[in-house]
Amino acid sequence: MISFPGEEWAEVVGEMKPEEEFDLAEPLFTIPEVAEKLKVSNHTVRSWIQKRWLRIIKVGRGVRIPASAISEFVERSMRYQG
Repeated sequence: MISFPGEEWAEVVGEMKPEEEFDLAEPLFTIPEVAEKLKVSNHTVRSWIQKRWLRIIKVGRGVRIPASAISEFVERSMRYQG
């Protein structure tokens, strides 16, 4: 994910900010898990994250994708299909 100097949390659509509510019971997935579920490559998932199409949560130096973010992404994709 792109980081900005001096800003721990970027003000972008693709990341959850610290003040946002998060359900601790919600499943979180790694990039390879999301890629496997959606039948795409890890590179494709990373590209979606970089374009801020897929919301993430930073966990240390890694990222996790909430199940709700995957659902939102798929729903948006289906709307644009027609």
